[in-house]
Amino acid sequence: MSAIEEQQSNFEGRQVPMDLDAERCLLGGILRDPEVMGNAIMTIKDESFFYLEKHQLVWRALTELNRNVVPIDLVTLAAELETKGKLQLVGGREYLFELMESVASSANVEWHMELLRKKAVLRKLIKMSNSVIKSAMDPSAAPDEVLSVAERDVMAIADHQ
Repeated sequence: MSAIEEQQSNFEGRQVPMDLDAERCLLGGILRDPEVMGNAIMTIKDESFFYLEKHQLVWRALTELNRNVVPIDLVTLAAELETKGKLQLVGGREYLFELMESVASSANVEWHMELLRKKAVLRKLIKMSNSVIKSAMDPSAAPDEVLSVAERDVMAIADHQ
């Protein structure tokens, strides 16, 4: 984890909810067994379920391949990332190979997806809570408006699950 990522992962001395191992295992599991991508898309709604930017980029590329009905493997994933100019940002072909090699099978993909979903919800709640605090601290804030926005945002997070 880079210094910037480490700094961003701390909130008041605490680590932001994330599970980097689950992120790697899910992406590696998909590369090992592309058939699980259909189930993954049902749970992992968008790239925000991944904490690391490079994992977000890999997920985005996987979903693009899936959407275009392109077979998912190391070659097609690397080509998709290279086309978008993102291959080096994720660590190159070597990192994609490491992802795949980091898991023996896709047997636990469902478990990893659920872990990522839970961590993503907590991160969204933290972000939303910070926004509510900022709004509530504004001397000109109308309490009813702040409460209304907070309720709307919490419901949006709940609905997104």
